[in-house]
Amino acid sequence: MKNGLFVTILFVALFSNTVFAQENTPEDDGRFRLSMGLGFHWYSNYHANKSVLGGKYVYTDTGGATSYTTINDQSFFGGYLFFDATYVEASIGLSSSKSGGSQTDMQFSLLGKYPFSVGSVVFFPMLGVEYNMILAKENGYGDKFGTQYYSWYFYDDGTETSEKVDISDLNTFWFKLGVGSDIPLSNKIYLRGEYLFGLAILSRVDENDYKEYYASSDPESYDYYINYSQTVKFSLGFKF
Repeated sequence: MKNGLFVTILFVALFSNTVFAQENTPEDDGRFRLSMGLGFHWYSNYHANKSVLGGKYVYTDTGGATSYTTINDQSFFGGYLFFDATYVEASIGLSSSKSGGSQTDMQFSLLGKYPFSVGSVVFFPMLGVEYNMILAKENGYGDKFGTQYYSWYFYDDGTETSEKVDISDLNTFWFKLGVGSDIPLSNKIYLRGEYLFGLAILSRVDENDYKEYYASSDPESYDYYINYSQTVKFSLGFKF
């Protein structure tokens, strides 16, 4: 239901103003152009793992199923600034979530893009990377991450060690793939919409939890663990 809503919003942003955009045709002489802008974004991170039933930590399903998949998601909302150089978009964003406590992140992204025009509207596929830095995290009781009442520890072959998890151990590096569109509002101003799908390299915490703890303790029970995301962005851009 959520995914359908976001896809609908994206298509509305990209196509509903086409008639208006055609009345305000921008300069389109093929030159290399610079622009910048600001906007807001929504994204959701998903942690998915598939467990094979019957292992040490997974009970057998009496209904006859042989495995099940667990997906946990956390939604974020925030704003960002971007700089565009025709074939490259660089951005910095700040986002927060109130799901199961609170978390504040900063995003640094660098995306390659290949623009092409359909009438006065510009479309572009996108491919690149993003680094997600966690600035603050609290549990549902207001305890800050790393304090006495809200701390995590790494595991070694299923045994908790004395090494405490630092908030930087939650930072994540992402590969991003998506599409975007610029709808001209004037010769110098445009509305930009983007949709991005992301696949993460597991953070140090994720790597430890699912490979050192669960998988090493019961290797036959855990099939895979991935971290992926969906992002929807809307912004107003200004050409130099």
